[in-house]
Amino acid sequence: MNEEKLTSVLEDLGLQKLRSSNGNIMALCPFHSDRSRSWGISTEDRNHVWQCFAGCGSGTLAMLVARIKNIDVVEAIRWLERYDADVADLGSENDWFIPTFEESRTKKGEFSIPETALAVFSSSIHKSILKRGFSISFLRKFEVCTDSKLKRVVFPVRNTNGKLVGFVGRTWVKNATLRYYFYASFPKGQYLLGSHLPIDRKKPIHLVEGPVDYLRGHQAKLPNVLCSMGCTVTNAQLRLLLQTGCSDLVCLYDQDRAGQLAKRKLYEKLDGRMQLYDAPIPEGQDIGGMSSSAVQKVAKRAELYGLFV
Repeated sequence: MNEEKLTSVLEDLGLQKLRSSNGNIMALCPFHSDRSRSWGISTEDRNHVWQCFAGCGSGTLAMLVARIKNIDVVEAIRWLERYDADVADLGSENDWFIPTFEESRTKKGEFSIPETALAVFSSSIHKSILKRGFSISFLRKFEVCTDSKLKRVVFPVRNTNGKLVGFVGRTWVKNATLRYYFYASFPKGQYLLGSHLPIDRKKPIHLVEGPVDYLRGHQAKLPNVLCSMGCTVTNAQLRLLLQTGCSDLVCLYDQDRAGQLAKRKLYEKLDGRMQLYDAPIPEGQDIGGMSSSAVQKVAKRAELYGLFV
């Protein structure tokens, strides 16, 4: 959307004292009694990310429309189509209204997504995840939601400070080519799912591969469950593991070739800084598909990895 069309949208939304400034449009914030144009929106990125510098929040143009008009984001996209027909094409990408990684960086290099991004997805719980034996109240605790358009169960990811940093979508379509989808260029290798939760340093970390494994680990009441969102632990994730202060790490990765290779690489990266234990997951299974009691038994049988390399 060009600046002229964007200006028309903002005016129709009731924003006042608009002024163009270095790739942005500044205005009085619509969410507080503003006298000094403390609100700005980008005219250059495709999502038109906005922010109130007085602390009222931030988001994208679609989120702004949704918030001001008290409608959901899908309805907001339809409302925006009257100003620019191309909005419909962008909407078909499904995540265009979630700020991308680069758009969400602060001047200090930090990264977070506005909490309003959660409204992009449906709060209803899809039957595919309920069939795995999780209750609705349990799934709500972990903010699990649904992307009906892309047919995915969505897992929000937060950093160690509790700030929202991304979304992981797991398809419920059988035999789908793309099992997991990381919305809006989410740099999953920089985070661990679950790192915002309290860590008991006297107990081991339980590291799992995928979000469903993560849920099962919590359902089984394993302590300190963290998810690498894949079977490769990056250097950034390694730092997060070491920062927990725990001395032991139980790896609950699959026993397939990729999982075995990942455990060997993790052992080498740890270099003795944590004791690595290998949980004997039955071949051809993952903990997400096991019962909670079976996961507990497997975790208790974990053996020191270094002795069997």
